Amino acid sequence: MNIGEVILCSTKDISAEYLELSLDTFLQDDILKDIPVVNTITSVFRVGSSIKDAFFYKKLTKFLYHMNGISANERQKFYEKSIKDDKDFGEKLIYVLDTLDEVKKVEYLAKLYKAYSDDKINYSEFRRLCIVLVQLFIDDIEYTKANASEKIVRGVTGRALNSAGLTRKLTAIESSSFNGGDEEPFNFTTLAFKLKECLQSSIYEI
Repeated sequence: MNIGEVILCSTKDISAEYLELSLDTFLQDDILKDIPVVNTITSVFRVGSSIKDAFFYKKLTKFLYHMNGISANERQKFYEKSIKDDKDFGEKLIYVLDTLDEVKKVEYLAKLYKAYSDDKINYSEFRRLCIVLVQLFIDDIEYTKANASEKIVRGVTGRALNSAGLTRKLTAIESSSFNGGDEEPFNFTTLAFKLKECLQSSIYEI
């Protein structure tokens, strides 16, 4: 069994109580041994006991928790779809988890994975949106989630979203149709609408 199968096909649900543990608690070996799957993954990668490692444990536990409620058959189907699209899917998923700077982003990663598994987004879109989660400030992600239906976004938010492929700078002709001061205007891209749809959908809630 490879690392992707360990993560995506585990049938043991993660208790919500583990989500409330502090970082220093995750540095205790006994805790890691008690959490299904986490101990296996940390052994494979020989993860240590630094603050960074503790944060990784916390993020991994939250991701596994958001897999709760998915049947063993569905998990296996999702896994087979994943490795068909990319044989290194599991390793790349671990890398994304490790680089996320906010625990809230882990919930969003789980929603994106479920949307990808349900064919709401394709593999390329899933990978692009993973990069968005890694690169963007959480407030900019929340802004996109709430406002991607608006026609125009300006200022530092518009520029930040543009760097991640979520907005497009308007041409001079297009800009002339909007009044809004000196800040250059952007509009949201199809990728931004996909992100909003995935993050807002109640289908992917636990």
